[in-house]
Amino acid sequence: MKAWRNAQNEKICPVCGARYSYIERRRTKHNVYIYFVHIYFEGRRRRVKKCYAGAEKCYKYVERTHFDIAPMFRGLHDEKRAIDYLERLVDFLESNAESYDVETLKDMRARLEGFLSYLDAVIYNLENQE
Repeated sequence: MKAWRNAQNEKICPVCGARYSYIERRRTKHNVYIYFVHIYFEGRRRRVKKCYAGAEKCYKYVERTHFDIAPMFRGLHDEKRAIDYLERLVDFLESNAESYDVETLKDMRARLEGFLSYLDAVIYNLENQE
């Protein structure tokens, strides 16, 4: 798994934004869960804080109730999960568009147009930083 790092190459926790010491994987009977572990000191006492980042691969039980719309839900550590979720949602909407009323479809369109405008602005800003 790729370590989360900022521009100064520090390991930054995506949950709380603080520096983390290492990544812990906890194995259960059915899954593996990711935690970002922070070790710090208060006086002489060593403290450990763990930020939960989700399942390593997928959430098996959640998917059972969202099988028609959801891709494999993954934890916060997976940077590409949003693209996969978006692709699956588009596929779902393409095959089920007729089941929505006109007002709902117009609302979806308006929200998507707003999102596309936002993405255009982000892309423009990133391209002009270089």
